[in-house]
Amino acid sequence: MSESDDYVKARVMFKEEQISEFKMAFDMFDEDGGGDISTKELGTIMKRLGMSISREELQQMIDEVDEDASGTIDFEEFLEMMARAMQDSEREIPDDELRAAFRVLDKNGDGFIDKDEFRALASECAGDDLTDDELHEFMDEYDGNRDGRFDYEEWKEIIQELKAGTARQMFNEEQIAEFKMAFDMFDADGGGDISTRELGTIMKKLGLNVSRDQLQDMIDEVDVDASGTIDFEEFLEMMAKIMKEEKSELPDDEIRAVFQVFDTNRDGFISGREFKDYLDDMGEDLTEEEMEEILDECDTNRDGRLDLDEFREMLVTFNIRW
Repeated sequence: MSESDDYVKARVMFKEEQISEFKMAFDMFDEDGGGDISTKELGTIMKRLGMSISREELQQMIDEVDEDASGTIDFEEFLEMMARAMQDSEREIPDDELRAAFRVLDKNGDGFIDKDEFRALASECAGDDLTDDELHEFMDEYDGNRDGRFDYEEWKEIIQELKAGTARQMFNEEQIAEFKMAFDMFDADGGGDISTRELGTIMKKLGLNVSRDQLQDMIDEVDVDASGTIDFEEFLEMMAKIMKEEKSELPDDEIRAVFQVFDTNRDGFISGREFKDYLDDMGEDLTEEEMEEILDECDTNRDGRLDLDEFREMLVTFNIRW
């Protein structure tokens, strides 16, 4: 596979906000603005982005992208490295979950994901539309029988390579900054990890109510080597689990009642205007930019409004309570 193919895959894997974050980190070390950086700096950049990678893993990725051993990489190669790092941290996805997701994406129920269905999926994952050329590259790579669509096995291969299953993707920058501040308060020596004994206190400082049993279950999941310490990425994994559990615990009747308050014209959707008008009435001065940010984050089908499921997702994503 050519480097351009790898770059296309990396672009689909990340949202525009993530790509911007990676570019900012990259540019910090591109001192002369020449568009490339020394591979010697990569370990530092990875740490700045909150990624834990061993020296051996880092060197292996450098060897893969820096094929001419020039000692430098450009941003496209850096993005490919980030994609590989994310993929290496993913869990194996159970087959029943993959099949259930496949059926959801197979809108017409014909047992295949066609080009339009795949383009919609890529747009949702990356926050940007695939060009015709990028779509053609994916079809060439994964459409093994050249019938212009993906069957289950072909689609499974795509997902297993491209799915970014990191906890970091669940949160916006403000939430991550808040979590990092709480984490750093207990990272006394600045070593990048904290004792699992401190986690209950941190959760309380973040306003989260977690039972001792729930906390221990999460610790057992992330502290695999029973070292008694976790790093920030593992801490984010725990926060993601808590948020997902809270999402499932939100009373559906309460969510529907709040949804109906926002939905003033009773059409079953909350428009951007309805959303802003209600918050204005409540004394919340929401700017157009802030409203667009919320819609961009939660309006998954890009129709400019929120249905009940998207509204429920918004409550969790932005930690909104009433």
